[in-house]
Amino acid sequence: MEREGEESRQAAGRALAAPLQPYAGPDVLIVGVSRGGILVGLEVARALGAPFEPLAIQTLSDPAQPEHTAGVLVEPDYVALTAAADGPAPLPERLRCVVAQGLEDVRRRGALYRGGHPQQDVSGRRVIVVSDAASTGTTLRGVVASVRGRGAREIIVALPVGPAGVMTDLGERADRVVHLATPAHLIARQSHYPQPREVDDDEIARLVREANGPAAPAP
Repeated sequence: MEREGEESRQAAGRALAAPLQPYAGPDVLIVGVSRGGILVGLEVARALGAPFEPLAIQTLSDPAQPEHTAGVLVEPDYVALTAAADGPAPLPERLRCVVAQGLEDVRRRGALYRGGHPQQDVSGRRVIVVSDAASTGTTLRGVVASVRGRGAREIIVALPVGPAGVMTDLGERADRVVHLATPAHLIARQSHYPQPREVDDDEIARLVREANGPAAPAP
């Protein structure tokens, strides 16, 4: 039975799957961006009969300006700085320790989500990157660049909701963007997913395991 917090995202995933049906195929991989995008992506993968992979990310805060997002970290080792909109940039000294700790965390969480399995090879594949929402697009820009760098043939960004301007920007970075709603502004996910229940990492790992099968055997 679906529970509060999971329910609306799972319903969004089922709705999102319909316009994604034309992109189903033998080489497609559904990638769900942690954490809410994993809940949405699992439903998309189920509807398309496609393999699913969770992707751990973490927003990066600048110690000098903790109220601002400095970028996003994408497992296993991709760093996308907000100020470097057009590609990788030298990492400021003040961020190096924070980035190192953050990358260690996303690798740990990614391994937990996948039950010890390594990330799948995306080279030459169509990858559908699924999120639950986008307010600024910072996270998804980083994810698209990371997946592109891993050799994906085609990248489709899919999400239930995001402002029109953000969708346009993402469309210039991905090969295609599929969405359901484009409000003028999206201040927070809570405005689209009322009464959300926080889903922790262990529960995400359980949901992925139930969808994909048992964990990898211990070495």
